[in-house]
Amino acid sequence: MIKSRVFSISYNKEDKGVAEVIGVILLFAVLITLFTSFMVWYIPAQTAANETHYEIQNKGAIGSLISDLHSNTIAAGSTISASIPLGISGVSIFSQPVDTQFAILPQGTSFSASLSLSLFMNLTGSKGNTTHYLNLSYNIAGEMESTANTQYITAIDYLVEDGSLIQVYSNSQPSVNLGPLPLGLTGTSGGHSLSLSAVSITGSSEIFSSTSSQVVNLLVNTSTAYNLLNGSSISFAGSSYTIDNMSLRSLNYTFNGTMVDAWNYAFYSQYNNSRIPYSSVVSLPTWNFAGEPLIATAKGSTFSVTYSGNMLLDSYSSQYLVCQGE
Repeated sequence: MIKSRVFSISYNKEDKGVAEVIGVILLFAVLITLFTSFMVWYIPAQTAANETHYEIQNKGAIGSLISDLHSNTIAAGSTISASIPLGISGVSIFSQPVDTQFAILPQGTSFSASLSLSLFMNLTGSKGNTTHYLNLSYNIAGEMESTANTQYITAIDYLVEDGSLIQVYSNSQPSVNLGPLPLGLTGTSGGHSLSLSAVSITGSSEIFSSTSSQVVNLLVNTSTAYNLLNGSSISFAGSSYTIDNMSLRSLNYTFNGTMVDAWNYAFYSQYNNSRIPYSSVVSLPTWNFAGEPLIATAKGSTFSVTYSGNMLLDSYSSQYLVCQGE
């Protein structure tokens, strides 16, 4: 009779220790791989998403503020308010929110402008026919600025100059004037519609730096508006008259600042209906509005639009605001 033999392999304590060490090493390797993937992919992707969200919200809030500045119902003594988002969320739990900044910078900053014009009107009233020159002259200064330091997307700053939004990149990309432009002109030689706006900021500088939204208030100290239309009534010298016709005799809008190229390109694009390359436009020292006798000049830190002649107008509107932060 043959007896069967059962063989068994015995493990000593040293073998068990080796197995545990190998298990720990493998687990550590897996954790390192996961952590590395988290650091290399998740944090940059999530941070970029947070930065993009901030820029979208910031641009929208400033755009809303500008829209309110151009409302035709603003009166002196009123307040324009906007909630400006500040701060870029960190990627929990590894980083805290990052401060961003919004500043109200009054006169004496890097932007100043002037607007002057002469408007001629033929009027008819109970006392007969008369003529009248409306001469206006405004000084404009100050700007608002939103800045942020971003890590994973292109840093964009926003400037508000004379009520117009400018998008400023912190790299070699050209700045872009997103509007609205302070001068609007439509029509034909038989009659044009001219609109002008001017927004000046006075008072002391205010700088908000935070990781949460900030309510920004602008107190309107001065509000001067004109809305003139052929055939409408106007009060002049204590009497009521009807505007028979009117014409623009002179216009000069000039500003000094660091965003000359952006302003020049924005005006050229609108008043020449052209998609000529940016670099070509900003190299033009002087150009004419297409079909219109207005001349634009860009030189150094100065940009201007001028006119002298007799441009027939169907309508004219303008608004001049002087605001201060509060």
